[in-house]
Amino acid sequence: MSKTAEFLNKKGYTTKNNKSFTPVSIKGILENPVYTKADMDIYKFLKDTGAQIYAGKSLFNGKNGIMAYKKTFQKPGKPNQKLDMAKWIISIGQHEGIIDGIQWIQAYNTLNTPIIKNDYALLSGIIKCGLCGSGFITKKRSDRPGFYYICAKKCGIKNLPGQTADETVLKKLKPFLSKPFLNLDILSKRAFIYEYIQSVIWDGVSLNYCVGNNIKVIDGDI
Repeated sequence: MSKTAEFLNKKGYTTKNNKSFTPVSIKGILENPVYTKADMDIYKFLKDTGAQIYAGKSLFNGKNGIMAYKKTFQKPGKPNQKLDMAKWIISIGQHEGIIDGIQWIQAYNTLNTPIIKNDYALLSGIIKCGLCGSGFITKKRSDRPGFYYICAKKCGIKNLPGQTADETVLKKLKPFLSKPFLNLDILSKRAFIYEYIQSVIWDGVSLNYCVGNNIKVIDGDI
């Protein structure tokens, strides 16, 4: 995004407010569904994430663009706070969409998949603590191969065996996986998983996954 902003600025382009582009403004453009065609891919994605859709399913015909409201919370004197997609209000615009829904979904998921340095924990950046809500860090075992997911705030929740958790989630996603998935690098695998599951929650007993406002059990008694 830095290179994109640099390219646009060198060419003399400016934002709608006549300001120079920055990586933040480029990210904002890419995350804004206003340029996206209202098709069935974007309809299913928005519905699954819990967005409030004020348009009939038949209007998602791949022609007009999307209008999204309540994407941010604005507080005087402070940067806008991005709201969860479940709080978005969606309608169909009068303008023509120019990007296929699946392309926007892939871009959005890529931009919002945390970048983690370790190259072994599949759920890094995705798994969260069911007690305190914080993310998990990883720690390799000292006695034998393997690792644990550990609450970053160390709130007291039971450590989660990493390989068991990864295998459990992959088993849940098996219907969506293909052989090429096994050959992907770890970052691509995380981005793929994030397309289907926004977060995985460990409550100390069972694994659950979150899609929008919906929380479902993956497996219990791990």
